[in-house]
Amino acid sequence: MNSDVSAQCLKVSNRDRKNQLFREGFDHGKEWAENNAKPTQLRRLAKIFDGSTPVDSTDQLVIEWLMPDYGEGLDVFWEEAIGDPYDARPLDNWFLVGFVEGALATWRASKPRR
Repeated sequence: MNSDVSAQCLKVSNRDRKNQLFREGFDHGKEWAENNAKPTQLRRLAKIFDGSTPVDSTDQLVIEWLMPDYGEGLDVFWEEAIGDPYDARPLDNWFLVGFVEGALATWRASKPRR
């Protein structure tokens, strides 16, 4: 029974960490979209997520989305976006998904309604 409690605590802790990373990513993505993003970057990101540019992994997402502007210097992007080119959070899928969701939410909210 003790191992069941430990396993449950670990599961909750892992879920909380994922939620925290997602929220941090969302906030950073929103701020980036509002203050630093180029419209071409946001359009390219939106195309990836509407299915126009299919991606199979987060690595491919970063390549399709950021490489045209940053090439191999992705640390420059992350320094602009979150203030630290050596922050390990962008390597985490939950942070990256949150970042993208925050950026896209801002992009969609800023587009005129038709």
